[in-house]
Amino acid sequence: MDIDFVETMIVMIFLLIFSIQLSEAETNSADARNDDKKIVMNLLSVITNDEIKESDIKKMYRIGKKGDNPRPMLIEVKEKSMKNMIMENRVRVKQLSDELKNVSISHDFTKEQREKYKKLVAEAKDKQKQESGEFLYRHTSSDYASMVFNSSGNVNKIKVGLLNIRSLGPNVDDVHGLLNDGLDVLMLTETWHKSSDNICLSLAKPRDFSFLEQVRLNDPGHGGLVTYFRNHFKCVKILLPVIITFEAICFKLTLRKTSVIFLVIYRPGSAPPAKLFFEELILVLEKITLLCRSIVVAGDFNIHVETSSDIYATALANIFSSFDLVNRINQSTHVLGGTLDLIVTSDGFLLEDILVYPSGIYSDHGLVTGQFLINPTSIIFKKSWIRSRKRVDKKRLTELLRCSPISKHYGKETSVENEVGSMHSADDFKKFFADKLKVTEKSTECISIFPSTNLAMNVWLDFSNITKKGFKVHVAERYQMKKHGQFKKFWESLLISYWVL
Repeated sequence: MDIDFVETMIVMIFLLIFSIQLSEAETNSADARNDDKKIVMNLLSVITNDEIKESDIKKMYRIGKKGDNPRPMLIEVKEKSMKNMIMENRVRVKQLSDELKNVSISHDFTKEQREKYKKLVAEAKDKQKQESGEFLYRHTSSDYASMVFNSSGNVNKIKVGLLNIRSLGPNVDDVHGLLNDGLDVLMLTETWHKSSDNICLSLAKPRDFSFLEQVRLNDPGHGGLVTYFRNHFKCVKILLPVIITFEAICFKLTLRKTSVIFLVIYRPGSAPPAKLFFEELILVLEKITLLCRSIVVAGDFNIHVETSSDIYATALANIFSSFDLVNRINQSTHVLGGTLDLIVTSDGFLLEDILVYPSGIYSDHGLVTGQFLINPTSIIFKKSWIRSRKRVDKKRLTELLRCSPISKHYGKETSVENEVGSMHSADDFKKFFADKLKVTEKSTECISIFPSTNLAMNVWLDFSNITKKGFKVHVAERYQMKKHGQFKKFWESLLISYWVL
């Protein structure tokens, strides 16, 4: 057997606890061990919120020669994930009682391993100081716990993963490792967890992650959904209509004013898709597509989308197309063949660097990963035409507006395009008000949260903004009016606004 491998496994499951005071029953070794055991279990239980049980500890005993100072205690846990949980929460020791707050917990390293650990920490911190942008610096060698360092800046990519795990319990170490290896969001289907307080949900979660979960209501222990995401996201869970043909969980992640809605789905493959499945899917998509322009629909659909002649695949593709959604996965994701696990995104919201891992590594499904490009908020310039409010001839302005196409009445038979006339662009508005009101042009800098793409009509005039600084008429790119109904609302609101004069 490889000696290095054995040493690595020992480091993964052993840790040391220092400064635990000697028991008063030191003369009786059995009583002393029981007292030590009670103290250690109380300590571990508190810092892990009762997630570490006595059954999770294989061995615990004091090491070293007896002396005046308390000897350290060597703890052997059953799994690496349990040790990771203890190490991630050891900072809570400082919040304990006076008797325990001086206790320290560390890895059971040799002198050489400890020096290597310190060197890796120093290297990561140096990179943090040298680089700009928000990056994650880690050392993920199996010899050491993961080390994560964040630096301030812009995040321009989100790395996501999708996996039908087929029971999270036996695979918590694998999930923990995937999250530590760079995934920002990991969507799991068929987790088979029975309740929201199942310990496996927390065991698989690194310190800087949170999760949302959904238990199969009619059959706990089968199905189930869990999504892990980094804590630097702001997460809002979105309530969905009642659905019975598939499991779903929906949430919005926001980072630096950029929001993405995720819909994670699992449809059991025990029966072909029913008509109700497609109806419920449409119902859900109708709700979420109104909330955000960047949509991600991911999960195990159990529909062979690679078969163009499949009627279910055709129906699913038509639904996605009607909502401007595009499936980004075209490789086999199951051990028996077939593209069953899909990541579908809004048209224009691309999934890059797609990788489908071979089936059989984690389950009979392959892990699917990819990256979303998050464009930073752009800085553009807008122009404001400013005139002193004291110089505004209100009667003249009222007359000009009344005679303009803005004030015309709209009936059901009225064509909006005809009534708008020639004033259908920013330049037309600029010319109209510059000629009539003799305004002064001034350039100012602003942040635009609405990208300028395919603009049909992007004029916003704020006549109600009369302040001490002057009367302002803003012509700015604010939102995209694609439909005639939006033109009508624009004119009506503008007509009402000028009455404040």
